[in-house]
Amino acid sequence: MWIIFTLLAIFFQTIRNLEQKKLSNKIDAITASWSRFILPFPLSILAIIYFYENLNQQFAINIFLNAIFQSLGNYFLIKSLQQKNYSLAIAFAKTEVIQAIIVGLIFFNTKINFYEILSIIIAFVGVLMMININISNKKVFLEKIKNTGNLYALLCGTCFAITAFNLKSASQILIDANFNYLISAILVLLFTIFLQNIFYGAIKIYQKRLICDLKKLFLAENILGFLIAGIASFLGSIFWYTAYAIGQVIYVKTLGQLEVIIAILISAFFLKEQHKKIELIGILVTLFGILFLLLHNFILHD
Repeated sequence: MWIIFTLLAIFFQTIRNLEQKKLSNKIDAITASWSRFILPFPLSILAIIYFYENLNQQFAINIFLNAIFQSLGNYFLIKSLQQKNYSLAIAFAKTEVIQAIIVGLIFFNTKINFYEILSIIIAFVGVLMMININISNKKVFLEKIKNTGNLYALLCGTCFAITAFNLKSASQILIDANFNYLISAILVLLFTIFLQNIFYGAIKIYQKRLICDLKKLFLAENILGFLIAGIASFLGSIFWYTAYAIGQVIYVKTLGQLEVIIAILISAFFLKEQHKKIELIGILVTLFGILFLLLHNFILHD
């Protein structure tokens, strides 16, 4: 089931990223980042009212960290999309799978076997090929890492890696309280969205731009993008959160690298951005790594 939810999440996230890229050309990155969390805000208020009794200290900590790091991750992604072509920004952000392994091993006692490591390395090499980064040339490699757009995307990956483990921990608390996977994921999402709207609103009040920037967001030429990004984001987040609640974080993130392939196809055919043969070969390598992981998962649970 986690595979189906992940594929649905990738579909809606791709739509959201495209719309937020367009919005970020018209409004600042913070407002563009906030735009994805505004529509579900009324639902999040209802969730707080009716389910606040499920809050305990550990759940509250997970939700708080989730809200902070998902907000930061989305902001860094938009900053990256503003400075790079679409597919490269997504590719660098998707290095989160390696970052997630590190975060999981250090902070969340994640266990991973040899075949899982092998498949993740294969998929990651494919992502490096799609990024067209030459590790053997240290000077070029360091220049690419130091590039501001790439750095934002890497920070995005770090934030999303931390987010995934916190939302899974929060979901597990609700599952242990006899909520099913889907309801648990939706409640964690709504509690998170409530805090995110508070955070972004406070930032805009501090900047003394709350009314001004909301007016920009709701201008006639921006409103369609806002609606599409908001709806696609909410649906995509429901599927992501459910996938993480059901499956292993590392598995979900590895399959999530399919988004890089979709991003390159969109970049090439719709945004008319140029790509080299090495990047196309990287697609096949990444696909092989993902399929190897999924095959191992099926054999393991057969």
